[in-house]
Amino acid sequence: AVAAQLVERQLGSSLVQWHPRDLQEFLRHLGEASTTRYTIVGPDGQVLADSQSDPSAMENHGDRPEVREALAGRTGTATRMSPTLRVRETYVAVPLFRHGEVAAVIRAAVPLTDVNRAVRSLYMHVAVSAGIIAVVAAALGLYLSRRLSLRMRLIRDGAARLAAGDFHHTIESSRTQEFGAVAESLNAMARQLDQKIG
Repeated sequence: AVAAQLVERQLGSSLVQWHPRDLQEFLRHLGEASTTRYTIVGPDGQVLADSQSDPSAMENHGDRPEVREALAGRTGTATRMSPTLRVRETYVAVPLFRHGEVAAVIRAAVPLTDVNRAVRSLYMHVAVSAGIIAVVAAALGLYLSRRLSLRMRLIRDGAARLAAGDFHHTIESSRTQEFGAVAESLNAMARQLDQKIG
């Protein structure tokens, strides 16, 4: 749709001023710069120019579903076998208005193999990105889990030494608020017990 709309913007209402040969040359150059095929269809369905074929040898396109939609003033889309090129293509047609009326239809066609390749490439990028995120998340989770386990072990060992009567042992305070509070509470209890017993 974007490709067809870009051509529509480039031609604008000046389409009627173009000589058919110049229009054909314009589309041919445009088509060579991309894998997209462009076709301009008149309001009677007659092909005015095509980036890959001689318009005089092409049949009337007024019955094509995407062209019918565009002639009705809407964007039309379709996927089917191209009778001209003998390949399956996806078509998008947009109307070109002049004085409020559809003066022509700009149609862009891309081989379905190109569309499928682009979709596969997108899926591949998404899969690779998801894989990287999963690995990073797993590594981060493992790192945090080990840090948490270490803090728990330090507090457990400190509590065990306190229970055994070692009131001089100080549990290292954690930057984590919850573990820091537990460590401080145990250290404070050890100091109080040491003062009372000592």
